[in-house]
Amino acid sequence: MNDPLVSVVLPTYNLARHVGEAIESVLAQTYSRYELLVVDDGSTDNTKEVVGKYLSDRRVTYIHKENGGCSSAYNRGLSEARGGYIAFLEHDDMWMPEKLQLQVQVLEDNPEFGMVHSDVSVINEQGVITRKSGNRERQSHNGMVFEEFFMSDVVIAPLSTVLVRTECLAKTGKFDEELPWDDYGFLLRLAWRYPIYFIPQSLIKYRLTPGSLSHKHADQRVACYEETIRRFAAAHTDLFEKHKELLKTKWLQFHRYSGSVLFQNGFFSLSHSHFRKALRSDPATWLMYLLTFAPEGMLVRLQKVKRTFRTRR
Repeated sequence: MNDPLVSVVLPTYNLARHVGEAIESVLAQTYSRYELLVVDDGSTDNTKEVVGKYLSDRRVTYIHKENGGCSSAYNRGLSEARGGYIAFLEHDDMWMPEKLQLQVQVLEDNPEFGMVHSDVSVINEQGVITRKSGNRERQSHNGMVFEEFFMSDVVIAPLSTVLVRTECLAKTGKFDEELPWDDYGFLLRLAWRYPIYFIPQSLIKYRLTPGSLSHKHADQRVACYEETIRRFAAAHTDLFEKHKELLKTKWLQFHRYSGSVLFQNGFFSLSHSHFRKALRSDPATWLMYLLTFAPEGMLVRLQKVKRTFRTRR
C-alpha cells in the first residue's frame, strides 16, 4: 500500500524572517509523501521572494491572497488540499524531522482516531529552546477528550502539532472566517466528535516571544476566545442544559485567565473587567484586581522591571 498523501497548510503574513525556517522543517521530514501549501495572506514584506527559493521542489505550492486573517488563510489552503490527511504549520514554528512519520503511523494504526497531536518544545526569537517537552498544559489523554479541551486555559493542541483526517472536516467544518482566529473552536469541534490521540514527545518547536501575534493582539485573541465559547454553547444547548456547572465554571475560568493575559500584555483596563468577573471563583484574583486600579504608568514600569529580572535570570 502506498503511503497516504499529507497536505500541509502553512499560512503566513509578513514574517519573511522565519517562514523559510518553517518551510525547511517540512522539507526535512523523514516522511516524504506530502504537498506543502504556503498561503500568503497578503504580505507586504519579501515573503514572496523567500518562498520562491523553495518552489523548485514540486511538492511546494505558493498561494497568494488578499489579507483576510488566519482563518481565511487556513481555509484557502484547505480548499486546495488533495491529501487524505491535513497538517498545519504556523509560519514561525518548526517541525522535528520525524513529526509526520510518527503521526501518520498513529492514524494508520488507529482508524478510530480522528486527530493526533504532540507535545512541544518552546523556542525564543532566535530559535533557542527555552522550555523542553513535558508541558502539562499541552497534553491530553487518548480518546474522547472534549472536556479536557473545553476546560483548558490554553489551546491544548497548537495547530502546528495537529494531523487530522480530511474526512473529519466534512462534519466539523473548516475555520470560521468571522473570527480572525478560530483554532480553539476548530479543535473543540473535532474533540466533540472524534477521539484524539496524544504523542507525549516533542515534535514541534513552538515559537513564543513577546512580539508574537498572540502577545501583540492579546485583546483580539481574548475577544475571539470569548466569542468561540458563546458560539459553541449556543450550538450545544442540550449539553449545557444537562451540565450547567460545566459552562459556569468555564466562564469563571475564562475571565480569570483572560484578565491575567491582558494584564501581562499591557491591556490593564480590559483586564480589570475580567478580574472583577472572576472574583467569585478565585479569591487570589483580588490582588490582581486591586492592581488594576493603580496608575497605568506605574504598572508599565513594574512590568519592565519584571521582564528585566526574568532576562537576567
